[in-house]
Amino acid sequence: MFRFAPLLAALLAACGPGVQQDPNSGFQWSARAALPVPRTDHALVGLGGKLYAVGGFSGSTLARVDSYDPASDTWTRKADLLTARREFAAGALNGKIYAACGMSWSNPNAVTYVGTTEEYDPAGNVWTTRAPCPIGPASNSVYGNEHIGGSAAANGRLYMVVFNVIAPGSAATYEYDPVADHWTTKAPPPFSSDTYALADLNGLLYLLASQSNGANPRAESKLAQYEPTSNSWIIRASLPGVWWPGLASVNGKLYAVGGATATGGFSSPPGVRPTSVLASVNEYDPVADQWTGRRRFGMARLLPGAAVLGTTLYVTGGSSATSQFAPVPLTTVEAGL
Repeated sequence: MFRFAPLLAALLAACGPGVQQDPNSGFQWSARAALPVPRTDHALVGLGGKLYAVGGFSGSTLARVDSYDPASDTWTRKADLLTARREFAAGALNGKIYAACGMSWSNPNAVTYVGTTEEYDPAGNVWTTRAPCPIGPASNSVYGNEHIGGSAAANGRLYMVVFNVIAPGSAATYEYDPVADHWTTKAPPPFSSDTYALADLNGLLYLLASQSNGANPRAESKLAQYEPTSNSWIIRASLPGVWWPGLASVNGKLYAVGGATATGGFSSPPGVRPTSVLASVNEYDPVADQWTGRRRFGMARLLPGAAVLGTTLYVTGGSSATSQFAPVPLTTVEAGL
């Protein structure tokens, strides 16, 4: 016999200690028109009342760009990126979309790193090349040496956090000024991690760094807040039990959507192992410095796209597999009101 109550309790417990639970409140989720192609490791950017799904992976690395109109619930293909990329920085500034850095790979032992910055003009439906990425070369072409992680647009700038084994401290923060077409190195984040998610909230940046907890063989996402004016980071409350979520902000709160749980010890290679994919929604209140589990959406996925139009949070694509090296990209789109 299928026992729903124990399963539900286990799923809620996956958020771990330190996360309040209120699963009957939060967004009301509904399905929207599916992505034209399955994709994960992509960027989802809101601009001019539309969403743009940019790049990603769908069996191969994508240059494809698709635009979503919520009024008609339809997707329209737009001009491709000049260079295909996945796991890259993206954001909207001054009526344009920017895509920077990233990777191109299907084989994790043959990773090509992308060093270009591109600007998309929706009026002309055209991409142009801008100042190259400031990141130094990876130590080799094997996956794991360099990750172009979280990115967010704030205060007229694009920010991205990068893991690079050859960088001092293995992590760096960069700021792009689209007017000057110039990259500047900023204070490094307090966490070195292979996967980051970044979101703007009220002019401050919030970084989730997905990593294993050395004292406890579970996944967690550590949180830090960046203040651009003072160029400083502050560590905030971690989100335990969750790896690789999407991240977006709306109505004064942050939302970590989807991701994976993980358990295990420190075998070879070291670290914990992802065990299940999540449809969880965790809300962060910056005033209380506290996470609360909210109503789940319909399709479990990790590394989805997440963006906001108005007060609606959209979650697109992602992967239904726990392996980074054998993802199963999804087409599912859900909207939370």
